[in-house]
Amino acid sequence: MTPSEQVRAKFQRAHRHATSLAEQLADYIMTEPYGVYREEESESGDLVFKAITKSEPPIELSLTLGDAVHNARTALDHLVWQLVIANGGTPGKDTCWPTTDKPTTAQVRLRGASPRVFDMIMNQIKPFPGGDERFPRLHELDIEDKHHAIVPVGCANTFMNLHVEMKLPGSDRGPIAMPVIGIPPLDRKYPLADGVEVGRVMKAARAESDHFSMKTSFVFDLCFSSDSAPAGEPLVPTIPDLIQGIEGAVGPLIDLLP
Repeated sequence: MTPSEQVRAKFQRAHRHATSLAEQLADYIMTEPYGVYREEESESGDLVFKAITKSEPPIELSLTLGDAVHNARTALDHLVWQLVIANGGTPGKDTCWPTTDKPTTAQVRLRGASPRVFDMIMNQIKPFPGGDERFPRLHELDIEDKHHAIVPVGCANTFMNLHVEMKLPGSDRGPIAMPVIGIPPLDRKYPLADGVEVGRVMKAARAESDHFSMKTSFVFDLCFSSDSAPAGEPLVPTIPDLIQGIEGAVGPLIDLLP
């Protein structure tokens, strides 16, 4: 296996874990781990929908998430290691992907790599805070996973769907189902807890008749907790997109390897 193939292999492993994460997440959501109950608010007459938790996310999601993050992060270290060798240098214990914009620190991390590589990383890719923020995000997630499991929290609600049926006056035809109306929440609460409001239908919009009826349904998702770098963002597509984006950004560096 060539040096470039070795680096690509680490990214491919990260992609496989990201795909597995998406599949496990879909399986979990299919179990309907979060439910909704409704109650009429006495003061306003509004119909308020509130969440109820049936089951917590399985630990396997955290393990797969950590594996995806770690493989992508170590692919960057493998890349630098191979770039040093390709330049005739000898990698050492300090050889790794730089995570700071401090030139002195970066010079230590990239010692033995060519000036061209140093310029591409530090002046073009800029994998540090204030530069391409995807890299520090990946680095922070990897550090988090190194010390404890990245526990995906709660189900952040994404949409309240309105299912409207109308019957034309004087027509013998049955009700006509209108296109579903998806209403994104004003406040994407996370983590969801029992009793948290996830939707509301105003009193004025609740009136039904023989010609009009409306039902509601909800779409839920898993997201990162407030302790994680991408707080509140959904696991998918955040992780697959992060890995894909970072691999694309370092593609020109990988192309320098045999």
